[in-house]
Amino acid sequence: MKTRLPAVFLAVLLAALAWAAWTVTVEYYDGFEYLLTARALLGSRLFWYLRNPALSAYLALVEAPWRAAGGGLGLRGFHLAMLALNAAGALAAALWIRRVGVRVPLAAAVCVFACNRLFEHYALFAMADIPAAGSVAAYLWVDAAVALASRRGRASRAALLALCALGRPQAALIPGAVLLVQAARDRRWKEAAVVAAAAGLLWGVFVAVAYRLVGVSFLAGLPDHLRMMTHYLRTVNASGREPPEDCAIFLWRALTPAGTLLALAGGAELARPQRRELRSKLAGPAAGSALYMLFLLGVAHLDARYLSPLLPLAALAQCVALERLAKARTWAAPLALAVLLASVAPEPARFADPFYRADRERTLSQDVAAWAGARQYFFFGDSAPLYPERFVFHPDDDYFYVYHWNAPAFMFFTDLPAYLVPGRFSSAGWPVPYGVGGMPAGQAAVSPAPGPTPTARLPESVGVVYAFRRGPRGVEERAFSLKPDG
Repeated sequence: MKTRLPAVFLAVLLAALAWAAWTVTVEYYDGFEYLLTARALLGSRLFWYLRNPALSAYLALVEAPWRAAGGGLGLRGFHLAMLALNAAGALAAALWIRRVGVRVPLAAAVCVFACNRLFEHYALFAMADIPAAGSVAAYLWVDAAVALASRRGRASRAALLALCALGRPQAALIPGAVLLVQAARDRRWKEAAVVAAAAGLLWGVFVAVAYRLVGVSFLAGLPDHLRMMTHYLRTVNASGREPPEDCAIFLWRALTPAGTLLALAGGAELARPQRRELRSKLAGPAAGSALYMLFLLGVAHLDARYLSPLLPLAALAQCVALERLAKARTWAAPLALAVLLASVAPEPARFADPFYRADRERTLSQDVAAWAGARQYFFFGDSAPLYPERFVFHPDDDYFYVYHWNAPAFMFFTDLPAYLVPGRFSSAGWPVPYGVGGMPAGQAAVSPAPGPTPTARLPESVGVVYAFRRGPRGVEERAFSLKPDG
């Protein structure tokens, strides 16, 4: 593919995502929990719980200089930093693809890895999914480039395996399987054991230091962290089992039809006898990806973003197809890459919707704080998701919620301590059984409505947020809406 078009395509793609990172003022899913943890690592009195230590530490490294430079309280610095991190992960995937012998331009390989709906939609948000794919890609690159027998090879593998486990524990299944396959093939069991032990030690030390930074001892912090991981796995599995074919459906949607067909073409090319050498290099990544798929099939609540660790292998298959097309026709590979880019163009384009820069999270947090005048807040139940106005690809695309307004979001924009109270708000009135009915002056409570409220502007529904304060006549209540129309 001797053309500059891949570099042009990549520049256009990154420019569109950089514009979105600079202008988008909302956060996605769990982002505020990571942001609050980052501030706790820097000494903030706000502490939710330690979640995703690796990503939170990275965000803390961004937060300190951003605030020192006058960046202020907002999301722009974090979004730019997340885009840079995920672009580095895409580069690692491209380097791995070329290292194992797929002859495509570096820019084309980076573009292929980024041309899926998961990367396009999540790359700028403080989410762990695309960094998980990047950490897997980095491990695969090091595995292909540095021998396990060398000290550098063992040290780099241990560091990246620990990074995978710190960021998204289940993503470590892929590099773990790669390590086992390599040990069995090369009879390097001793070296593999050293890598695994060193990775476990690095993981434990990192978690211990993180807990010490937020004021929790190692003896208390590490067991709490393990319990939290178990709790999240149980929470994910608490919502009834979904059919196994959902994995294939979500992967089809995430890669787009064009990307899926390109990956299937690459898989067919890999099956040819001439590709025997490349197939042998992919035994570990293929085994790890299969193991990860088995894990996903055992998860009851399946979300398409859980598929992100599979992106490196999918991108390799797509690049194999591009390589084959380039040999067949000079123009075929650039055309296929252009079609792939066009198939994901709606994702960056959707960020042009005014909804993404309405700054509603900040406004709502400040409005509630001003009305309640409280120093401490109690939170009840879960928050309601809010859909964007346009560019909804499919009515049951459950992984395209835009954000959750919840306790971490409120705390991020107000710097006020909060206490999460179990249970849901009851339509019968103020939840006195939880003990907040007798709260003293200076305290308030926030809760989502028990049911969704239709909106005039959005295609879905969004919950109303209720705030409560202690007034002269007892507890006063006021509803605050996230709706763009009031």
